[in-house]
Amino acid sequence: MLLPNLNEIDQHGTFQYRVDLINNSYMVFKNNLWFGSNDYLNSLENMRQGQGIIDVVNTYVSIGLRTGIVGLMLFIFIFITASRSLSKELSNMKSDYTLHMQFQAKLLLSVCIITFFYLGTVSSVGIIPYVYWSMLGIASSFIKNKKNQSSSPSLITDGKTK
Repeated sequence: MLLPNLNEIDQHGTFQYRVDLINNSYMVFKNNLWFGSNDYLNSLENMRQGQGIIDVVNTYVSIGLRTGIVGLMLFIFIFITASRSLSKELSNMKSDYTLHMQFQAKLLLSVCIITFFYLGTVSSVGIIPYVYWSMLGIASSFIKNKKNQSSSPSLITDGKTK
């Protein structure tokens, strides 16, 4: 068992379900370490709830079980790359950039980091994947646009081109 029993804290069992999910998923993950398995839910039958579903309430666990360590690392790498690029662009911004551009960079970096952490608490069902892929697309577009601006000879200050 990786984590302690939380029954005395959580009366509804949601914390304990997550702990059991991580413990059971770890065993399945070890058996399909590198490339995962498409039938991982068969190995998690003991996690079936009263509604008749096996709710994998952690996006990283779901991706790790389905695609193995290779797919999980690639997925995490996307967030790390976006965050590092935004951070680098933010640190390269000079004081002559508008406050609006600096605010956008800080906001995108914050949203990227927050998204990285909340994916550990939600299933990738419904609209969730659209949210994180859209956020990563916007961050990527911002980085590319910023690089294109810095390679052009004009200097942007207070929204005016000099």
